[in-house]
Amino acid sequence: MIKRKIPQVVQEANAYINGQGYLGVVKSLTIPKIEQETIEAKGALGGNFASGSIKPVEMEFKLSVIDKNMYLGYGLNTWQNRIPFLFKASIYQAGKGEAVPFSMAVTGDIVEIDPGSFESGKELEVTVKLAVHFLDINIDKIPMVLFDVENMICLIGGVDYLAKVRSNLGE
Repeated sequence: MIKRKIPQVVQEANAYINGQGYLGVVKSLTIPKIEQETIEAKGALGGNFASGSIKPVEMEFKLSVIDKNMYLGYGLNTWQNRIPFLFKASIYQAGKGEAVPFSMAVTGDIVEIDPGSFESGKELEVTVKLAVHFLDINIDKIPMVLFDVENMICLIGGVDYLAKVRSNLGE
């Protein structure tokens, strides 16, 4: 008999920038989607097949504060050197005892900071979009995904799927 999986719940999440700046509580976080490029084979029976290449990765998150570290980060990312973002959360699952930690380290280019609209008596909602070049996701301190564009690493579940490609290229 297969046991039903109990849904996990995010209790709270925080965002940090450049190893020091606390940006605040995350209102929402879109975890980057890792998606295969596909090639369409045409013929009597067509089909899409994985190409072994991954599409560019993007993400966005929303905060309820306008923070100078965010704008400083935009400047550093654009004209000097990419800076890291760190997202930490607590994930709870009924019947599993304690909540477990979630962490996601992300480095990439800030492509948009949208401070949204100001309305009297309403909470601010600042949306940040990133083009992701490095991604490291851990749940309960267990590595799930390590994605590094510049070093051509794609570790999923502990397996580096691009190791052979790097070897073939002499890297």
